[in-house]
Order: sequence, then C-alpha cells, then structure tokens
Amino acid sequence: MNERTHGGERYGKKIRYDFSVNVNPLGLPQEVQEVLRRGAAHWDRYPDPQCSELTAAIAGYHGIPSEWICCGNGAVELIWQLVRERMPGCAGIVEPTFSEYRSALKSVGCRVRTIALSEADGFAVPMEELMYAIRGTDMMFLCNPNNPTGRLLRPDSLRQLADACRRANVTLVLDECFLPFLAEEKEYSALSLLGENPHLIVIRAFTKIYAMAGLRLGYALCSEAGLWDRVRKQNPPWSVSLPAQEAGVAALRQTEYLEQTKAFLRRERPHLAKGLSKLGLTVYPGEANFILFSMPGEPEPGWLYRRMLEEEILIRDCMNFAGLGAGYYRIAVRTEAENQYILDKMGGRIRNESVPSVSGG
Repeated sequence: MNERTHGGERYGKKIRYDFSVNVNPLGLPQEVQEVLRRGAAHWDRYPDPQCSELTAAIAGYHGIPSEWICCGNGAVELIWQLVRERMPGCAGIVEPTFSEYRSALKSVGCRVRTIALSEADGFAVPMEELMYAIRGTDMMFLCNPNNPTGRLLRPDSLRQLADACRRANVTLVLDECFLPFLAEEKEYSALSLLGENPHLIVIRAFTKIYAMAGLRLGYALCSEAGLWDRVRKQNPPWSVSLPAQEAGVAALRQTEYLEQTKAFLRRERPHLAKGLSKLGLTVYPGEANFILFSMPGEPEPGWLYRRMLEEEILIRDCMNFAGLGAGYYRIAVRTEAENQYILDKMGGRIRNESVPSVSGG
C-alpha cells in the first residue's frame, strides 16, 4: 500500500458503509448546511485572506486572543506549513501515528527520531522515552488522542512534556483534532497552557468533529509573537475558501450538536468494542471515536479488508502505519445500526470462512 494512503480512499469500489474515516456519524450539522445553501449566491466573491470573522469566532469559542490563531486548508496544510517555517534538523514522533507528521518532516530533509509504542502496553505513550527523546530535537509531534491507537496522554503528563519542551527550546506540536469527541475535552486539552508556553502549538480541525472533510478547514493556536505572520508569508492567498470560512463560523455555534456527539460516543464505542472482542478480535484500549484492533491468525495479509469490501464496507487497513503491519485494522464508531451491521458482516465472514484462531477465541 502507498505510504500516504489515508482512510476514505475507495479505489473505485462500490461502498455502502465507510468505516475507514473517523468523521462524526451525525453528519454535517443542519444549520451549517443551511448557511452553505444560503451562501452559494455570493461565492463569486474572493474569500477574506485573513479569515477575520472565522478567527474572531474561534477566539471567542476558546476564550483566547485572536492573534494566537492561524486558519488553514485543513490540519494537514498547517502541519506542513509549520514544518517549513521551523525547518527542524531533528524531530521526534511517536509511532504508529498520523503519517503526515513524518511526510512533512521528510519533505524538508529532517531527521526523524521515533518513539515506538508497544502493543504489550496497549500502545500507551511511554513518558520516560518521550522525555528522553526531547534531547537533541528541534520539534516534537504528538497526536492526543493518538491516531490510530486512540490513546490519550493524561493532563499531568501533558504539562510535564510541554514544560520540558519549553525549557529545552523545542517546539511541541500537539494535534487535538479528535479531542472534541470526548466528554473530558477541556480536562485533556493543552489550550490552557498556551499563554505560559510560546513553544507549544495546538492544532484543531473542523474535519472530523463537524463532518466537514470535503470543505477543508483547520486552525492552529500558539502564543509566540510573530509566528503566524511568518507562516502567512509562505502561503498562497485565499487558501481557505469562502464556503469553508462561513461553515466554520456556523459550526462553532453548534453546542447541542457537540453534546449529542459526546453522548453518542460514550454509548456506542463500548458496544462496538465489545462486539469486536466477541468475534475473537484483539481490541486495544482507547478513548477516541475509532477503534484499533487486530486479527490473530488472519489467513493472509489484508484478508479482513478484502472480505469487508465484498460486503461493500470500507475499513482502514493499518498495514502502512509505521509500527503496525499486517493484521491491524481501524474502524470508526458510527451509528448504532451501522455498528451492528459491520459486526454481523464480520462475524458471518469469520464463522463461515473458518478462521479457527479467531472464531474459536
């Protein structure tokens, strides 16, 4: 598989249910849809290159100064821009994790130091190794909760890491794109640390939590003076479209939608994880809106992925995640009916095609 393959890439196959992308199953909020429909009449105008209204809305939403905010064409664009602004000689990442950190770092010739997550420890972040890896690096990337493992770094560990990076003059980029799905979002977020730590950068996106993947909208937050002016000088004008800006402003008003999402995840994630375990699959601990699992004794690499495609279901084969390999899969937590559907189809395939070490588990 191509090293930059992501979820949602269907390769021309007919798909009924897409479990490969970790997008909110509640869909694009209705009010956001209405704003987009009404706004189409004036999309002949150029978008505001400063994203002024959106930036003000984000600042009000998080209670932070607007000067700390930079909007971009999705979180990935911001990751690449930050790497190009910093031009690190050596950077640290934990793996398995989102592949775009490594891709962005390699694009500038950066040496990457890997902190390997252990299956034996449930892919928990090893704090001792992480703290040691700060030495000699210019930049650290961490996804919290991590993709594809779903593991969270606890608030005390997060503060410890951020303080260590500040003292060592290391830029810590913390990707919180999946954190808004959790009821404990504020407790686990690093946003409260921004004011005291100009070496900390937090990345967020509308992509997953508001089901806006096709609109491409993300933002980064940092208190370092002048950082975003330098980043914007590298950018082409109008990278954030007018529809994306309008949708973002409307999405930030959807407080009830967010509460429904958090309640939904608290209810459905345990049900789906338990169902996968009953099929004899190894389910790893996690808190995000997706589940990482493996298939012991899989007949051949990618067997489950291909069987699900035959059922018109797309799951994420994690073979191309560094630190994983054949037999590891990730699926999103979707609606109750969809979750039961995939459990039934997986169970039928495993039982009917006689995978002894799995179905006997």
